[in-house]
Amino acid sequence: MDHKTGIDEVKWISDFGVFFHARRLEILKSMIIGEHTESALDVGSGSGLLSSLGINSVSFDVTPHSGVTLVASAEALPFRDSSFSLIFAGEVIEHLRHPKRALRDWIRVLKTDGTLIISTPNGILVRVEGNRLDHIFTFSPNGLEEGLRGLGLSVESIRTIYTGLFGKRVFRFLPKRSKMSILRFPVPRVLSYDIFIKSRKERTVKAI
Repeated sequence: MDHKTGIDEVKWISDFGVFFHARRLEILKSMIIGEHTESALDVGSGSGLLSSLGINSVSFDVTPHSGVTLVASAEALPFRDSSFSLIFAGEVIEHLRHPKRALRDWIRVLKTDGTLIISTPNGILVRVEGNRLDHIFTFSPNGLEEGLRGLGLSVESIRTIYTGLFGKRVFRFLPKRSKMSILRFPVPRVLSYDIFIKSRKERTVKAI
């Protein structure tokens, strides 16, 4: 990466990233309305989206930094079974070496009738772009939905964030209100940049 390319990438992240973060907050807020949040877990919390929404949650990450309650691996949670009514894992699962093992452990610490919300880049577009080497696995919307159902969860809703037909330069020069409109634009899952999946652990969940 040359110097000019590096500067362009920083500008792109600082511009797109602000709007992307705002849209992720909107979606997460809409998904947790009416849910029990008295015991919440933010997996790989980073800056902490749950806390940004005023939810008192246990936040953890693999590296210590401000806002992290506990340093731990997302693949082996140091919590008892059925500890949380709400679990959010934002942009985490694609970085894990054993995502299925992690999912099983998240389900283990989730209470019956508890809610699991996962967000991850659309693996179809990420694979095509080939620009995220830190993503160990990628997931298509349908593939992740089938995986959650296969582990016994009930998938209740899927939301998407769209940027697919707008390149970096086009997005950068759009008015602010147009940028948010693009990110909210409803499109088929295959064209989405990012996906949110809300699922529930029912009483009939199979043994894992």
